[in-house]
Amino acid sequence: MLRFIALICILLCRAEAEAQQNNTTPPKRFRIGVSTPLTGPAATYGMDIWTSVQFAAEQLGGDRFELIAEDDKCDPREGVSIAQKFIHVEHVDAVIGPACSGPAAAAAPLYEQAETLVMLTNASAEKLADAGDYIFRSKPSDAEIIRTLWSYLRAHSKKLGLLCEQTDFALGMRDVLLRLNADGALAIVEEDFLPGTTDFRTALLKFRSAAIDGLLILPQAEAGLALALQQVRAMNWQVQIYGAHFPQSPTFLKLAGSNAEGIIFAATPFVEDILGNEGINLYHGYTAKYGEMRSIPLLFVTNFEGFRALRDSLLAPGGPRQHLYSATFRGIFGDYSFDKQGEIAGIRYQLKTIKSGRAVLLPLSQP
Repeated sequence: MLRFIALICILLCRAEAEAQQNNTTPPKRFRIGVSTPLTGPAATYGMDIWTSVQFAAEQLGGDRFELIAEDDKCDPREGVSIAQKFIHVEHVDAVIGPACSGPAAAAAPLYEQAETLVMLTNASAEKLADAGDYIFRSKPSDAEIIRTLWSYLRAHSKKLGLLCEQTDFALGMRDVLLRLNADGALAIVEEDFLPGTTDFRTALLKFRSAAIDGLLILPQAEAGLALALQQVRAMNWQVQIYGAHFPQSPTFLKLAGSNAEGIIFAATPFVEDILGNEGINLYHGYTAKYGEMRSIPLLFVTNFEGFRALRDSLLAPGGPRQHLYSATFRGIFGDYSFDKQGEIAGIRYQLKTIKSGRAVLLPLSQP
């Protein structure tokens, strides 16, 4: 009997050892929050961000990444509320967004305090470069887009009208412009407008009375630019219009129609110019599944690569934040990295114009 009991114990121990040997712990599944405007005027680019991130997760994430989307409505209060939910309820490993600079600036201190990695794939206000050690950005700062536009303005305008929406995004670009013009080389007449404004005629009449020779319009989204431009054209006023980011957006071009013709603006590169064959194939795969982008096509790139950088860093030994600061990433537009402020290096803005209803590079010889 004792031998029988001993044999049973040996068999049980062997079975337990074999079970432990064959039992492998499943790999960690990461949770990524996506804070973006899914409703409201900014949903044109907010939805592009969401679908681009979904596509990136499908292509790069396997089954290791779960996405949790929240509609921040491009509202700082919503951005803060979502940050609290992501940190304390969802316990996410990283966040993509907020998409707008206002919510990004408001939510950044919460993410920083919680040591939650954030990848800003669209919010581009200059001040976000100093948002914290856990805040990274895969789209260049608006300081760069205004510098690109400034070189042209300084050479081609003497008295500029500046129509600016009162949001962190638009005011941030205004502040860069005013700083570049600290020597007063360019006379600037400024008028601001509140979000939701639909009547720009009073401001436009002031600009016209001031005899400006160029008008730079800086809104939060495409609809504001299209409406202001429509009212300029209704005045039969042949003033040169300048812009940033939005004039190449398909949504803006559809809203503005022929009114967009001749706008000169700074914007991100064309997708076809920045991507290699692999990237072009991926972009076509994205549009085949999700449709053409509503806003700025390069958002596909900044979101795809923003997701890649987070993925690689979350999987890297030694800590994801350190990996983001130190690694060079091989992306669909070439190699890129993040500097000591978490800003991407590798994408530059271009000067463009609208010709025959589409965005083209501004000819260097254009007067």
